[in-house]
Amino acid sequence: MNTLKNRRNNEKDQRRQSILDAAKDLFAIQGVDATTIEQIANSCQLSRSLIYTYFLDKNHIFLVVVFAALEVMLEDFERAIVTEKSGLDRISAIGWAYVSFAKSRPEYYEATLRFQFSKNLFPNPSGKGKDTLVERFETDLQLVSNRADQINQLMACQIEMGIQDGSIRRDIKNPLKTALSLWAMTGGLIQTSAANEQMFSLAYDISQHDIIAQGLAIAREGLKNTAGHQ
Repeated sequence: MNTLKNRRNNEKDQRRQSILDAAKDLFAIQGVDATTIEQIANSCQLSRSLIYTYFLDKNHIFLVVVFAALEVMLEDFERAIVTEKSGLDRISAIGWAYVSFAKSRPEYYEATLRFQFSKNLFPNPSGKGKDTLVERFETDLQLVSNRADQINQLMACQIEMGIQDGSIRRDIKNPLKTALSLWAMTGGLIQTSAANEQMFSLAYDISQHDIIAQGLAIAREGLKNTAGHQ
């Protein structure tokens, strides 16, 4: 009996993952707004009704894709700082890890970007038997919020570490505010350099990598403690 139950649970997990994989690819290619549940169902060869047994709506699917993206991002950041000693080097490594994440995982990067601008991502239940899915939606939304906060706090901890070890300026009074500012700045570097890559290359012979490297170098210099350690 347990073997049969385990097999059924595995099949459910596989179907759910196939829905997420199909949605992730479609979101990346044509955007969330243009993607329909029917397209997702066709892509993973499942019926629309079956998809609604796993997810409340398209927003719910998108939310879980965002969570998967944040999981990968957090792992990348944690891996990037393992060999770095000072807080300054660790926060710089996170910056480059974010750049690498955007280039190597564009579908996940776009999902996190879209989520940042989502103002109406709330459950919209319709029909009977939706209470459980609404609860699952709300749980998944909280998981996304928690994971995003974990990433922000990880960055803030590296700044605090740098203040303590003398590699980062001691007049920085709010490591979390600084971390959020660095996040916004790095995101702006990635987006602006990507949008203008061809123009900057043709007009100035400056690559996207050059622009990002210069921006991150400026940020590093702004953080560096010039009075003591580095």
